[in-house]
Amino acid sequence: MDNVQIPEGTQPIGWLIYRPDTEEFFLHHIEEPGLFANAFTKQPAFAYLYHSERLAFLCSSFIEEKTEVVPLFDIGDKLAVGFPS
Repeated sequence: MDNVQIPEGTQPIGWLIYRPDTEEFFLHHIEEPGLFANAFTKQPAFAYLYHSERLAFLCSSFIEEKTEVVPLFDIGDKLAVGFPS
């Protein structure tokens, strides 16, 4: 992913659940008879956007894979993810 400067003071538009081992973002949960799975996407724009960091952390605890909660910023012409340093 590109390294983008996020202007100081920019507030996140929401929070994403990020899977660092595959560099993917949580998309949705699939639960059907005989099927229980989580779907992920490489594109943060398509990922499920949580409006509360607390809710994103809570939901990430139900995902078996190692995940991190990261902020999503709208910086005008593109979206930027705030990855941990």
